[in-house]
Amino acid sequence: MPEPSILTQPIATLVGTIVGLGAIAYQTSRGFANLIAAQDHRAKIEAEARQHADGLARAAKKADEEQRGRQVAAALHGEIDGLTQQFDGIANSFASMREKNEAQKAGGLPFIKQSVKVSHKYYPIFDAYISDLGLLGPSIARDVSSFYAKCSHELEYNEINSRDLLSELLDGIAIFHAELTTESRDLAVRLRAFYSGMPDQGPIQFGYDFKGIFNRGE
Repeated sequence: MPEPSILTQPIATLVGTIVGLGAIAYQTSRGFANLIAAQDHRAKIEAEARQHADGLARAAKKADEEQRGRQVAAALHGEIDGLTQQFDGIANSFASMREKNEAQKAGGLPFIKQSVKVSHKYYPIFDAYISDLGLLGPSIARDVSSFYAKCSHELEYNEINSRDLLSELLDGIAIFHAELTTESRDLAVRLRAFYSGMPDQGPIQFGYDFKGIFNRGE
């Protein structure tokens, strides 16, 4: 029978090797697990950092757009405020012209065929900021567009051959500009509320009854 010392030494060596390899495998596995956990943690931190950076970028963009919107509203308010005075003056002027025409008719003065034309097409502030109207929000942008579309309407009448027709047209032009005066004042209030942070009065009711204003029996 062999001596125990001769048989146990290789077995001890083998067992030691197996234990050593097991320890290495365990340490390696643990190292990979730690590495994966570290990578996951780093990826999470980077994702949170990107999300935070995106949030800051969106907030900065929103703040810039809000500031730009207030600038657009303030600029349009200035132009529309000037138009309010202009349209009010035109309404009064044509009302006076109608009264004068009626007085001449009553006095029997002869009538000379004539033409009347009123055109408003130069709006530099609106033209400069037309691409930024969306910053005002859909409701105010719609009111601004509707207002400028209406006040850009050209009024032209040729070969007016009677005082009655002239009075009717002058009265219609006066009413048309009186409407524009009221609408421009209301729109100025909305724009002022927008850039100053005040409560908004809501959409404006625009009148477009051109046929009713300028009805000549057609």
